[in-house]
Amino acid sequence: PISSLKRRLQEVSLQTGLYLMSFWFGYIPRIVEDFVRTATGELNYDLITAVHCIFANQGFIFLVIYFTLQQRSQKETVPVAEINTTYETVSKIRANAARRKSSSRESSLAN
Repeated sequence: PISSLKRRLQEVSLQTGLYLMSFWFGYIPRIVEDFVRTATGELNYDLITAVHCIFANQGFIFLVIYFTLQQRSQKETVPVAEINTTYETVSKIRANAARRKSSSRESSLAN
C-alpha cells in the first residue's frame, strides 16, 4: 500500500508540475512584453505577436498534457481493494428498514 501511495503522489506531483509549467509558459512572455513596453515606452510588434501566439496555444498545450497523462494512467493499473458487498432486492431492503424501525420503537418503549 505504501509503494502505491508513493507512486500516486509522484504522479500527482508530475501532473501538477506539468500544468503549472505550461501555465507559466503562457504567462511569462506576456509579463515580459508588459515589462518591455513599460520600460522602453515603445511597442515591439514582433514581441506582441509572439506573445499572443504563445498565449493562444496554451489551451492546445493543456490538451496535449491532459491526453498524454490520460494515456499514461490507462497503461498503469493500480490495484484496488475488493469490497464484499451483498446484493439485495429492493423489497428485502425495505423489509429490513421496517424491521429496524419497529425494533427501535420497541426498545424505546421498554426504556
